[in-house]
Amino acid sequence: NSETPRIKRRTGIILKRTLIYIKNRAKPVLYCFFMIFLFIHNFFLMLHQNKLTLKNQSGILNTRWRFEKKVNNMRKNKGFSMVELIIVVAIMAILIGFMAPLLIHYIEKTNVSSDIQLADTIRSATAYSIVDAKVKDDPNSQSDLAAMASGPIDISSIASSCVLRESLEEYTGCSLNQLVTHVRSAHTASTQILVSTTNEVVTVTITDTDSTGRKNPTGNPDITVQ
Repeated sequence: NSETPRIKRRTGIILKRTLIYIKNRAKPVLYCFFMIFLFIHNFFLMLHQNKLTLKNQSGILNTRWRFEKKVNNMRKNKGFSMVELIIVVAIMAILIGFMAPLLIHYIEKTNVSSDIQLADTIRSATAYSIVDAKVKDDPNSQSDLAAMASGPIDISSIASSCVLRESLEEYTGCSLNQLVTHVRSAHTASTQILVSTTNEVVTVTITDTDSTGRKNPTGNPDITVQ
């Protein structure tokens, strides 16, 4: 068929352009999966071509018999055999078993980055609030300001009737009691968001978390932003 080489060339061009796009713009994990798919595709394409070559070189055949044999082969070639499908499934299972832990770790590192951004937002809100004139002049905020200066306190324990709490909630765009619900990385039920302004340095710590992304909140350093 004269259309077959043209179709193969177009398929090759499409695969090459897709590979270049994924390599330059997509994630490394997606690039690895596409390379695996391309390898399997080329492997079975080569296997199929070798089968046809061996069948065509089996001997000197007359034109009519060769044509009938080719028609019969086309009728029989309706898809992959059971053995080929089993091989593909086995290869994919091995690759998934190898890639799954890497993908899970990558997702957890993304969650840790999100929590670091959350802690940095709280740090910026605290740094802005403690120098605000309205907060300094508010009598109800003085006890919480003094507590933060002497050591870390749970941000949700700040008095509800003080200007400091209103300023923090306005800057973060969220209730202080709900901030801990935005923690996305692995954490425990006792996780707290601690804030301190010791030595005029604002420090925010999300307790019972794992800053390394290994999902071990009790054995690794907590997420801390200064």
